[in-house]
Amino acid sequence: MKQDFSDFHASIAAHDDQAINPSRNAPLQDVIDRRRRGLLKGGLGLAGIAFLGGAMAGARAAAGPARLIGFQGIPAQLDPQFDRVEVAPGYSARVFFSWGDPVLADAPQWQADASDDWQAQLKQAGDNHDGMHFFPFPDAPDSHGLLVINHEYVNPTLHTDGMRLEEGRRPLEQVRKEQAAHGLSVIEVRKDARGQWQRVLPSRYNRRLSALTEMAISGPLAGHPSMKTVADPDGRTVLGTLNNCSSGFTPWGTYLICEENWHNYFVNHDPQDLAARVSHQRYGIAGSGLSKLYGWETADPRFDATPRADQPHGGYVNEPHRFGWVVEVDPFAPDSVPVKRTAFGRYCRECSVLSLGEDGRMAFYSGDDTKGEYVYKFVPSGRFAAGADADNRRLLDEGTLYVARFDADGGGEWLALVHG
Repeated sequence: MKQDFSDFHASIAAHDDQAINPSRNAPLQDVIDRRRRGLLKGGLGLAGIAFLGGAMAGARAAAGPARLIGFQGIPAQLDPQFDRVEVAPGYSARVFFSWGDPVLADAPQWQADASDDWQAQLKQAGDNHDGMHFFPFPDAPDSHGLLVINHEYVNPTLHTDGMRLEEGRRPLEQVRKEQAAHGLSVIEVRKDARGQWQRVLPSRYNRRLSALTEMAISGPLAGHPSMKTVADPDGRTVLGTLNNCSSGFTPWGTYLICEENWHNYFVNHDPQDLAARVSHQRYGIAGSGLSKLYGWETADPRFDATPRADQPHGGYVNEPHRFGWVVEVDPFAPDSVPVKRTAFGRYCRECSVLSLGEDGRMAFYSGDDTKGEYVYKFVPSGRFAAGADADNRRLLDEGTLYVARFDADGGGEWLALVHG
């Protein structure tokens, strides 16, 4: 059986539209809708309409909306077959960094028929770019730096003949290539004499992380029994990062990967265990058939989280616990080991946005991107101090995670998630 592009994305869309939160709390959208209706009934809506009406009349008198925002807009594209980049008049767009582009110096040239093997993909740009951040070099902050780009998931177009399932199993070569196309790329970029950004190749900074890259576990869960597997009895080292969506950065110049819909990659075939194991059931890990995205567990046993009594630590029953974290990466140290910071808390994190106070206090804001979930902030116990990078890097291993409670009147409260 082969899965094509349209079927694959239809299955993702259907799955993402399912809420797995068992709470009876009102969803945030309901709170917002009630608040909006209350404002309209209270007369603020009329005032807003009057204000917007005056502004719109003024805009028309000023010869059209183009002068309001500085460029002429383009019409909304509703055609599902629309497949080109369209920009406003006076602007241009060019392809800069695409799936398969070389990242490492010895990367082979990408093959247009997608016949590259997984070893080649480990050295090339991954699939589906998402979160990114630019880290400038201090001597040329406007023209030279490192661009870090997430590769969130992969498409059937990764393979010459689509994603295959042969007698209930995925081919190992396909699974390895899909794992290699996840993760992120670090690429050095510089402006040329014409002011155009160009990639710097080769570069000692260029790097690829994937679902096969060794990463360290730090913070309160490093070495915890819930992080140990048959392949990692110490519970301190994990292979790879998955489903990297939006991102974040720190004031000491590191990048924060956010692992989003990691639960779609695992399966637990034991229905009684799945129902009783909150860490699997609450997140919606698949309980029958294949995992919800790729069926990797048919070729790579660490994605089969069914408990195994005949293996130490239950086999890979704890492997899902090792994803859903913030992963810190130093883009300027290409040989450094990425670190999963477990103090941040674990969920399907969309981003990690920093708020830095003048006194060095920090808060990192995130949302769980699963339908019907929550908004969080992580507050490190210590404070940032400029220049003290060695001390700053330890700040993400201790702190308090808060969840937002929104009230019907538009207010709310940050609730500390503290054991006991």
